[in-house]
Amino acid sequence: LIGNFNHKFPENFKKMYIPIAFIAATCGYALILRGEYDLTRYFYQLNYYTGSSLLYILEQGNGTSYTKDIWFYFVKLTGNVHMLPYMSALGVYGLVSYIIFDCINRSEREFTVAEVCELLLIALFVISPFSIINNIRCVFSYVIISFATYRDLVQKKKNLLTYVLYIIPIGLHSSAIVILLFRILQVLVKKLGRGIAIVAALVPTFITFFYEHIDLFGSSLIGLTFSNAINMAYAYLNDAIDVNPGIFDFIN
Repeated sequence: LIGNFNHKFPENFKKMYIPIAFIAATCGYALILRGEYDLTRYFYQLNYYTGSSLLYILEQGNGTSYTKDIWFYFVKLTGNVHMLPYMSALGVYGLVSYIIFDCINRSEREFTVAEVCELLLIALFVISPFSIINNIRCVFSYVIISFATYRDLVQKKKNLLTYVLYIIPIGLHSSAIVILLFRILQVLVKKLGRGIAIVAALVPTFITFFYEHIDLFGSSLIGLTFSNAINMAYAYLNDAIDVNPGIFDFIN
């Protein structure tokens, strides 16, 4: 890197995302936290699941976190709770760096080694390792949807895998459905033009309205999924923790 800093970035370096992903995963594996963090809570949960079957873990969930429950089951089989942050970091930084290198290869202009390093640093600061590894589910689910969108719009891979990647994150974190709805709204952007700014301005109003009428969603699987998403979106929007009683239990 130092010796070739201002030289052209080699085209055959596209697979550099693989070692980057494993370096991030190793950092995740080595992370030890003290105190009330998401990761420590998941460690306790995994230890509680020791010896449990997949069916039992699914029954303990809320019915909408199927991806998370299946993921936790396979981590439990390894007998090592540190595989949870390992896999999360591997997935997040693997997908992000893959997209970066794929974009570089697709670009008509040439990139220097310095410019590629700058792009990677920007990505690193946007999705800082500690918050990603500690958070485990939320950003991971967003990145998967972003990757599905990239496959869909840039790589033109409109196949079954792409559609599955759109669906999987909903079972990983309930707020992912909001990101998926934004993806669907992208289809309307071309038709609305600048009018999309009005829609964006009204999003907080819609979230507040549905939060105040949360019972409209009912108690079905789809209803609970939307309820969880609205509650999480409202909490993030208002930096609040006073979500509707009973719903936050499902989120956790």
